[in-house]
Amino acid sequence: MVYFLKIFYLGNRKMTQKLLLALPAALSLAACGGGDEATTTPAQAQYSYTTGSPNWTTTLPATLSVYAEQDGTNVTSSQKVANVEFKQWNATRGSHDQIDIQIDGEIITLNWDTTNGEHVGTHDGRAYVYIGNAISDRDPNAPEIVAERFYIGIRNAANSNLADEVAAGIVGFETPDSVVAAATGTANYSGSGEIYYLTANSMEVSDTQANFAVNFNTSTISGAISVDDPVGPSQLSPRTYSFATISVPQTALTGNGFSAQPTVTVHNPGANTYTFSNETINGTFYGDSSDVLAGTVSADYTVNGTAGVAIGDYTAH
Repeated sequence: MVYFLKIFYLGNRKMTQKLLLALPAALSLAACGGGDEATTTPAQAQYSYTTGSPNWTTTLPATLSVYAEQDGTNVTSSQKVANVEFKQWNATRGSHDQIDIQIDGEIITLNWDTTNGEHVGTHDGRAYVYIGNAISDRDPNAPEIVAERFYIGIRNAANSNLADEVAAGIVGFETPDSVVAAATGTANYSGSGEIYYLTANSMEVSDTQANFAVNFNTSTISGAISVDDPVGPSQLSPRTYSFATISVPQTALTGNGFSAQPTVTVHNPGANTYTFSNETINGTFYGDSSDVLAGTVSADYTVNGTAGVAIGDYTAH
């Protein structure tokens, strides 16, 4: 994975896989005046049947972990993103001109910025940025775009290397619960993702490699995510994936996905001291036949005694 994240002008961090949303646990995005009250109802899990690029004009629930915010002195986290609605499909460009995001009951409209190649909107004087990538089911005969993995950020006006708030998540056409329940056999899912580390005055990022084993006969899942060394957003990652391992114990599938408390083992901390707590991971199947497994990870952490929030995502086929 190479650098793509224009969200905060941290340098272009391009994703070869599709995006999803991870946010920290107690953040407070002061719900602000001027936004419309949300009235739409999220679409339920459904088949995609989109074939090719999706002209999504529906409101979908956002699968996310936490939403992280820094104010220059500390970092907090919460779950504040409820829905994402895609509007105004642009057939020429092959993406949407407008995306509406519901945050704390407010609907924030993000329009396509051709110059920077991202969706941008201003709310209560703050610039929100949305970066997304489509996730294909990789069907060799009739590929469908079944989900979108995304990041939302608020740019820090004083320091372009920082974000005041950041979230990562995924929206899409979930595999129906009944299809997952009826599946048999076993399957291995592999893919990639990222983890962002946000403290009061710094941000780092790691690339990750995800591997999961699913036993549909027993409705269980287990796996591990290998984490690369944390580096500054404009730096190249070492791509040794030896910094840490996020281990997911055998966990029961619930509906069309899972949630668990993984264990984070740091192997190569370098000159730093890391501790992790409150680790969470979730995953959801997307596509007509559980073709894609995608989810988010989050944790509280300290580096050399400084507290922060780690958020990330993964996509696997």
